[in-house]
Amino acid sequence: MRVFFLLLLVFCFSCHSDTIRPFKIHFEEMNLPIDQVGVSSSRPFFFFIDSSGMYVFDEFSRTILKFGQNEVVPKEFISFVDEDRFEVSEMQGFIYSKVGFFFFNPNQIVHLDNEGEVKRFRLEDLTIDSTSEFLDYGYKIQFNLTFGKTISAFDPENNRLFFVLKKDKEMKVGEYSLNSPSKVKVYEIIDNDRIDVQRIGNQFTSKISLSNAVSPILSYANGNLMISYPFQNSFQVFDLKTNRLFESTITSSIHPNSKEIQYVEKDELNEFVAKIKAWNNDITFGPIYWEEENQVYYRLVKGVSKSLNPFEGELFLSLFDSNFSLIQEEKLEYGSNLSFEYFKSDKEIWIKKVSTAEDDLAYETITLSK
Repeated sequence: MRVFFLLLLVFCFSCHSDTIRPFKIHFEEMNLPIDQVGVSSSRPFFFFIDSSGMYVFDEFSRTILKFGQNEVVPKEFISFVDEDRFEVSEMQGFIYSKVGFFFFNPNQIVHLDNEGEVKRFRLEDLTIDSTSEFLDYGYKIQFNLTFGKTISAFDPENNRLFFVLKKDKEMKVGEYSLNSPSKVKVYEIIDNDRIDVQRIGNQFTSKISLSNAVSPILSYANGNLMISYPFQNSFQVFDLKTNRLFESTITSSIHPNSKEIQYVEKDELNEFVAKIKAWNNDITFGPIYWEEENQVYYRLVKGVSKSLNPFEGELFLSLFDSNFSLIQEEKLEYGSNLSFEYFKSDKEIWIKKVSTAEDDLAYETITLSK
């Protein structure tokens, strides 16, 4: 009877395995020549992706270059040298849309339209949508400060963008319509209490302060805004059609599901540095993206690092179905020089490779198949 029961279990497991067909992961290296471009593979640079290619901001020459689809040589798209149109030194990100470029710094939004006209919108002058109230003074725009320098929450179909609005320790979500650039919608959907538990910080002198990068990362797909927290596997999903917020509780079987909370016991600089390093070296969770062809959401997870470099941990890929349930997770065994910086294109997942040569900009692309 016991043998029969064991055989029945094996049979049922085999049937279940045949029903759930895991995705196969395919790697291909892509190299972008940047020897004539003023960006370095060893330093994050501002870029933006759309269906036509990759736009890169060259900080040295103050130009935006474009790598078109199936093109490896960039072409100059727009220059800020001839005309001192506006200051880009505080830029935190940019997007290119059908109504032109939008550049963002913490306090201001700059619109460069298709005719070359520049308009500036101070954050404190934005009115909250459907009201005549101005946005509270003191809020600043914040993007992915520690995760690549690209904007991950743009809805090109409806020409709207989502970003974090931060005032002191309080964070909210701002929805910004490119068609109504003087207005902003505000959503109080970020779990600030959850962030406070993980926050490490102190003001040691008037000039020295330390804090960990505990801010959430926003991403958008299919009418949903995903709020990923770098310290936990579970994430929030905000349905923009129904204004419904829910949490997708994720439990991994191959890596930890949250960072360890770091308690600071002594009010000393060395203590804070050690705790922040331990927090950074711990497991870290990236943003959620959508892969249209296979109808899955995905994210990368950086494992625990035991070296001086906090991003030298193992790399994992998590796949979720359209209801945000975990359906597959894999440790990425391909090479040991993959970084934790990744972005999406139409069909591929692009993961930046670590390189010792500044002129060697290489990515490992991942495609999925059944």
